[in-house]
Amino acid sequence: MPTADELLGPDVLARLIGVLEGVLPGHPFAALRASAEKLPPLALRQRSELLKDALLSDLPGSAAELAATVRVAMTDARFTGWLIWPVTEAVSARALEPRFGPTTSTMRWRCLQS
Repeated sequence: MPTADELLGPDVLARLIGVLEGVLPGHPFAALRASAEKLPPLALRQRSELLKDALLSDLPGSAAELAATVRVAMTDARFTGWLIWPVTEAVSARALEPRFGPTTSTMRWRCLQS
């Protein structure tokens, strides 16, 4: 059985950043890059939440803008596997923000941390 590090570890994160850099050249993706050092102690679900929150931080704007970025990313052959999980979580969280507000997922994350 694969480990969390194999499914959503530093290599997968680097691939996700590489794909997104192809879509938005020159974008710093600071939150995603900072996530790399936070991954090791986390379980798989927590890793997905961390990367989702980093994506939302690095890609502000509307749900439509995020969806457009993801649609372009989907054309990259590297956009496959487990890296899709936090991306889909980010898309759904951003789509729900107008109804529930941006703090909903943050509150959920804090509850999981307790």
